[in-house]
Amino acid sequence: MLQIAICDDDEKELEYIYRLTEAYRDIHPELDIAVRKFQNGYDLLEAVNARSRFNVYLLDILMPVVNGIEVGAVIRQKDSAAILIYLTSSPDFAVESYTVEAQGYLLKPFIKQHLFAILDKKIAHLDADDDRRLVIQTPDGGVEAIPYCRLLYVEYTQHRLIAYRLDGQISKSVYQRESFKQLTAPLITDGRFVKISAAHIVNMQHVSAVTSRQFELANGKKLPLSRIYKEARKTYLDYLLERGVSNT
Repeated sequence: MLQIAICDDDEKELEYIYRLTEAYRDIHPELDIAVRKFQNGYDLLEAVNARSRFNVYLLDILMPVVNGIEVGAVIRQKDSAAILIYLTSSPDFAVESYTVEAQGYLLKPFIKQHLFAILDKKIAHLDADDDRRLVIQTPDGGVEAIPYCRLLYVEYTQHRLIAYRLDGQISKSVYQRESFKQLTAPLITDGRFVKISAAHIVNMQHVSAVTSRQFELANGKKLPLSRIYKEARKTYLDYLLERGVSNT
């Protein structure tokens, strides 16, 4: 998961940057982006000190109490690999931003293309591209490696895995000796997937709605939520909360 923190004391600016970041997340599902916003540097540093680690920081500079350069200095002491990008109305701090090894400096007002371009360039250096795959041995002797971000859900029936993809393709495995739990353990530990019944695991990236009885996926497919796995609904709501997404 790619964690992005936004910090700006101007509420309108904060919401604007947040909306742009949400749009960036929507076109990059492979990055599994989570976004949190902070209206002052003090709250952001409290989160960082509480062991919240962000990969990317989008920081205003001219903020009361603790300015963006000071915030960046504290972050840099804790994390030498974090990406610091300053979004500010003043060009006066460009040189000073280098003291905290900032990787970007955008002057307000800016449009989404400016922000997207710098995010594309800097995130590439994090090696954050999602190379995780579900590997399935098929009955014809072949092997399919399906990117996690392209999986809608996985079904287990008659000791076989069936993987349903975003593009509508379906992949079936050979007979499996291992249990469903063993076969799909990497999916659960990834953080994007949740088990909703004894035979189904869904990718929360592609869930469109949840009720007390079912999960609805992006393609319209509705899967029953088992009573035994009723906590899956809370897991999904927590997943949305972590990513700054409003509940469906």
